[in-house]
Amino acid sequence: MERTITVTGFAKVSAPADTVFVSFTLNEVKDTYKEALSELVKRTEKVKDVAEKAGLDRDIAKNVTFNITQNLIKDKSGKNYIQSGYRYESVVRLEFPQEEGRIASILSGITDLKLTPKINFGFRHSDIESLKQRALSEAVKNAMLKARCIVESAGAKLGPLQSVNRRDVDDWKVDSVNYSACAKYSGDVSFDDFDINPEDDYESESVTLTWLIED
Repeated sequence: MERTITVTGFAKVSAPADTVFVSFTLNEVKDTYKEALSELVKRTEKVKDVAEKAGLDRDIAKNVTFNITQNLIKDKSGKNYIQSGYRYESVVRLEFPQEEGRIASILSGITDLKLTPKINFGFRHSDIESLKQRALSEAVKNAMLKARCIVESAGAKLGPLQSVNRRDVDDWKVDSVNYSACAKYSGDVSFDDFDINPEDDYESESVTLTWLIED
């Protein structure tokens, strides 16, 4: 009967979070559908203006969601809902390399334009695939080292590899630090000294390997 050993290797690798993503949630109620659509287009263009002023290509501003719906409120009785205009809502997302002062420039630009969106921003590494490959490679190496140590300590040798089972650990990952705020700032707010030093981004991998054991 063939003897085997099965070992699971785990690895977590990190790299600087060198890319910023910022999203703006724009929403407002207008009297008519046409007015809501027009205002949404205007505000999206303003976000693109801010990106361009910060030295970015205005086309990096992408509409992630885009909705216009009836705005319903309760009537005087409080029992029924009636329509009161149209609400537009859109999430506009920007993604760009992390550079000192750029986030401050974006936030200042939004404030100067009197926009009041909810703002979310976070950081990630620019090459996630290479980070995943590094983690996978390290996980395999760790499993092999453990297997060889166990087998050789028992006076045997590690034989040919028989099977590999990679476990998807994407669900384990918590995104790099995310920040959010409601950008209803007063006119005297300054972002000149605004700076964030984000934690490193990381990827984790888990791999289970089985080898034959040889005498």
